[in-house]
Amino acid sequence: MKLLYIIIGLLAPISLYYKRRDKKELIISSFLLASIIILAIIGRSFRFITPLFLIHITALIISYISYIIYIIKGKLYWYLYILPFITLLSYILIAFFGNRHIPEF
Repeated sequence: MKLLYIIIGLLAPISLYYKRRDKKELIISSFLLASIIILAIIGRSFRFITPLFLIHITALIISYISYIIYIIKGKLYWYLYILPFITLLSYILIAFFGNRHIPEF
């Protein structure tokens, strides 16, 4: 079943290209889909911080819904794609400031 979702997700940018014949939108939608998938894979590394992980999953769902809106209507909400990056940045900051082995702190 997961393979079916992956195939459908990969075919969405190609179907957008055949619908509108715009290479720029094909490149943008492929990049957005790849970044959402990569952020989902990277986000699994901080599963032990449950509240941050749930926020990250919510941000991924919001960005994926925005991706679907881009595929259907052609409206790009760029600020919704930054949300998963913010959760990853907050994880890095928590790991940096929570480290008690740094002598300066």
